[in-house]
Amino acid sequence: MKTDILPFPIGLEYEDLEFDLEVLPGRIKGYDSYIYIGKDLKNFLNNPTDKIELIFQWELLVAIIISIEYNEADLHLELLKYLTLVEKKGNYTFYTNNEVSLITIENMVIYGKPDEVSILYTTLLC
Repeated sequence: MKTDILPFPIGLEYEDLEFDLEVLPGRIKGYDSYIYIGKDLKNFLNNPTDKIELIFQWELLVAIIISIEYNEADLHLELLKYLTLVEKKGNYTFYTNNEVSLITIENMVIYGKPDEVSILYTTLLC
């Protein structure tokens, strides 16, 4: 799959970003959360980002939460170029492929390893 639309590759090591991160208090047991404060990323698929949270487990990036303002129809069309639509229900849309799962919900995009995305969705948003 072409993943260059994803601003941070899953599996990235903490040390590659450590100087661009600000610690968040423990939100999910067994995971470390950080706010990305680097200057390199301002947009996700041509949508301005407000905040980017990176979730690490054992020093490896496993999930990303991006707060953005987006037009749902435009973002949906862009994501369908790279991912398969699995489910659209109420306030969220779920996409996936063999490597990554992605959920759009209430001005947020959450993507990462499929298991971690499920944990984030149920822990933080339900």
